[in-house]
Amino acid sequence: LLRNLKNAYTQSYAYDNAMKCTDMILGMRPESPEEIRDKGILEERLLRYDKALPLLNKYLELEPEADDADFILELIKSVREKSNQ
Repeated sequence: LLRNLKNAYTQSYAYDNAMKCTDMILGMRPESPEEIRDKGILEERLLRYDKALPLLNKYLELEPEADDADFILELIKSVREKSNQ
């Protein structure tokens, strides 16, 4: 139920509300790679690059062969560039 709500908030660009759902899910499953990834993506969308980077890196540590690894690597590169501006 929380994941469906999180996805609905994300699709409607309500990132703060999506983050609340993600935090609740992580409270129940703190090592969930997917939720760690999603939190990192949401932090990036909320322009909180200093919080996004460690989460995205942790996701790749947990799931180095993930189907979306290339996307996450590009996102990390983008976040690093944005945080240096």
